[in-house]
Amino acid sequence: MAVISSGVAALLVSAVVGGVGLPFGVPPAPEDPMMGRVAPEKCLFHLSWAGTASPDAKSSNQTEQLLAEPEVQHFLKQIGTLIANKVKTSMGKNELLTDDPLGLLRHVTTHPVAIFVGKSIPGKTPANKTNATKTDSRKPKPDDLDATVINVLRQCEAAAVVSLGADAALWKAKARKPIELWNPLGVKNEIVPLDGDDWYARVQFDEGAFPSICLGFRGDYFIAASSEKVFKDVVTRMKNEPPRWWTDIQKKLPIERRSLVAYADLQAITRLVEPLVESRLPKDLAAAMEMLGLANARAWIEVWGLEGRDFANKSLLLLDGEPQGLLRVLADRPIRPEDAAAIPSDATFGVACRFDAQKAMDVVLVLRPS
Repeated sequence: MAVISSGVAALLVSAVVGGVGLPFGVPPAPEDPMMGRVAPEKCLFHLSWAGTASPDAKSSNQTEQLLAEPEVQHFLKQIGTLIANKVKTSMGKNELLTDDPLGLLRHVTTHPVAIFVGKSIPGKTPANKTNATKTDSRKPKPDDLDATVINVLRQCEAAAVVSLGADAALWKAKARKPIELWNPLGVKNEIVPLDGDDWYARVQFDEGAFPSICLGFRGDYFIAASSEKVFKDVVTRMKNEPPRWWTDIQKKLPIERRSLVAYADLQAITRLVEPLVESRLPKDLAAAMEMLGLANARAWIEVWGLEGRDFANKSLLLLDGEPQGLLRVLADRPIRPEDAAAIPSDATFGVACRFDAQKAMDVVLVLRPS
């Protein structure tokens, strides 16, 4: 399922950006170490992809060979042209995107990018949303999600880092005026100068999950952060080594030419959103999670890229303790090439999996409704 969803997403966006390979690093350019350095040690969610290289028709990788086919390139460009015309019309005039309305999208999807949500921090729900007044001692309505959602979001430290490469100076000059003037309150944003031609802007809001955000440039990178503190933390981490969980991914899920990495700390995310969903979940959800084997799930990791002749997609579910529920049936040796030997070499689509049928039946019999 992960392979299908990732591939479809890439194909859809490629129709818009068209030109080289697929977006999100297929085929991948050399990795940018900065995408790992900027990630926080305590990370709830991380998504990053490599830059996209031009596909080589002489590559030994069959996915890259396919992308280099003239018919495939022509197909993507034709669809891209049709979609681009619609997008240009809907965008209207935008000073940042006047020269090329799709330039920003094309750059972001074909250059190294890291998007992450850092550690949650203690937050307080806005008083005007939840606290009872002197004349009204009633508790907030269970279906009023506004205050809870805002409180959850304010506990997140989020940021995105985009590699600008050789176009860094151009983007810094091109984006300064639009960012300075972009403000829902109708006031100019404060521009804070850094070293050289680097700078960032504080964008103020009067309410919502993030009272202010920061947009700016450091070296060859653009940074969008949920607060000034988060922006400065990202700049500091640019000089550090990547966090341990990042290097562990490279060891546990190695791929020759890595395109995309996704990481989710399931336990931390569950703790964060629990106040938002605890009163709205069915009472038997805990039992369902236990039956599926997800009650002790700790983290989910997804990596994809090119390896040998193939497109590789590797997933890893980390558990606290032994596999439970339905996951017990998969707790056996990994699948091997001989397990897929029965699939014809010219098959359009094929799936091979291994599971313990006896364990599967035991789980169903034990957990079936009474």
